[in-house]
Amino acid sequence: MEKEKLIQREILAKIEPFLKRKEFLAIVGPRQCGKTTLLGQIKEVLARSLKVPDSRMHQFSFEDAATLREFEDDPTAFVRPLLAPHALSYIFIDEFQYAREGGKKLKLIYDTVPGAKVLVTGSSSLDLKANVGKFMVGRLITFRLHPFSFREFLEAEDPRHGRTYDAGHALLLRAVKEGEALPPVAAREDVSILSLQPLFETYCLWGGYPAVALEARREGKAAIIRDIYNNFLLRDVRGLLALATERELARMAEFLAAQAGNLTVYQNVSQAVGLDIRAVKKHLSVLEETFVIRMLAPWFRNRQKELVKNPKVYFEDTGFRNHLMSNFNPFEKRADVGALVENAVYAHLQRIFDVLGKISFWRAKSQAEVDFIVERGGELLPIEVKYTALDRPRVSRSLMSFITAYRPPLAVVLNKNFWGETKAGQCRVIFAPAYYL
Repeated sequence: MEKEKLIQREILAKIEPFLKRKEFLAIVGPRQCGKTTLLGQIKEVLARSLKVPDSRMHQFSFEDAATLREFEDDPTAFVRPLLAPHALSYIFIDEFQYAREGGKKLKLIYDTVPGAKVLVTGSSSLDLKANVGKFMVGRLITFRLHPFSFREFLEAEDPRHGRTYDAGHALLLRAVKEGEALPPVAAREDVSILSLQPLFETYCLWGGYPAVALEARREGKAAIIRDIYNNFLLRDVRGLLALATERELARMAEFLAAQAGNLTVYQNVSQAVGLDIRAVKKHLSVLEETFVIRMLAPWFRNRQKELVKNPKVYFEDTGFRNHLMSNFNPFEKRADVGALVENAVYAHLQRIFDVLGKISFWRAKSQAEVDFIVERGGELLPIEVKYTALDRPRVSRSLMSFITAYRPPLAVVLNKNFWGETKAGQCRVIFAPAYYL
């Protein structure tokens, strides 16, 4: 049975300061990640904090053909009847990517209709970039909405553990995001492992699509993810690629799911899927722009000794990946636990750094590898994911190779159970349970 609960999204705090500004706002993200629900939460903030009455808030969806046609015929005539005298009116438009020349029409409203504040959502950054971004430079602020974070998942699943998570997360985040010096981290097993670890593993298995997280039954979760796959990947993405059938697209998605976290060799994908390399790259680009996958580029300084071309692929949602593999088995029955946790960690790094840091991976031709390299504030932060139980700090040879070569001030090892720290040369290495990221 579905849990009757509305989870306030973390991104709301980032959006709120921009609600009184003139710029229009865009919220992009995968289908079914909660964009429409978020618009409702924004309306609640407007009513509660800014005292905006319902009469000055208007919501539409461009999945409605009649509404879309009315907007496309005359966007200013569409907006003007919605305005209130001497006050800002808020116009919410869901699925804005369906509008032809939407950016040009938004610019016309922005430039000629004072008093209108437009907020749009879209499930394809490809369409929004091509049709909106180039016309709305300096006029549009874009936010990316992801499926539930682990913290949001906890709120849906078992909010009693939220405060425990918040304390560990805040400690780790100060080091990872801000590079702040932490008090000495005592070597110990995390005291909350028995409560947080099983929930984290459930989160990795089923992912963070809100409808999935809010569904209690295993069969119901699987059915929701299957529906997202059938109605989004096999319909919408196929349409963007103008495919006659979805066979190659489905085959590619399944191949990528099995390869998540590994190097993506275009020739191997081409052979597995039956497409030429040019078509493979086009498919990958569309899958990324529609928030199915993310391509992670290698970080390098020495072309002779380090990989410079082949990216890695991660999925926006681990539950979606597991559906493609037909594998929702628990961790103790899986051979891909490391890749699964690594994918979940990458999804959270995206949220943390957003536009404030560049995320890559490092791999030397000697096979030494570090899962993630974050460039933030002019410094490098190597992050290694080792989902094994530790009883003392251990710096791997690969991480030590990077530290020796590039001398970062801080490194992080995300593991299964352990808090601690050590020194590798002048580099401080922090160990923390992966679920606190």
